[in-house]
Amino acid sequence: MSYPVHDGKMNERFEAMIAGLETEGGMSIPKIAVKVGCSRQQIWRIASGKTKRPGYGIAVRIEKLHSQMVTKTRGLR
Repeated sequence: MSYPVHDGKMNERFEAMIAGLETEGGMSIPKIAVKVGCSRQQIWRIASGKTKRPGYGIAVRIEKLHSQMVTKTRGLR
């Protein structure tokens, strides 16, 4: 079985989501961490590119939080 080679796009995607939560959503790193259910250090590592791939559970929760923020800011409830 072969696994896909990490090409850097996954961590860039999560970096962008966290940046969007900060700028468009007005959320701080500690607030994002509380909402996602992990440490602020983990969110900082993902946001700064220090973590290549976040764990599955964290990734899903970041995506969900980002999606909720986008929906809310666009008024698509």
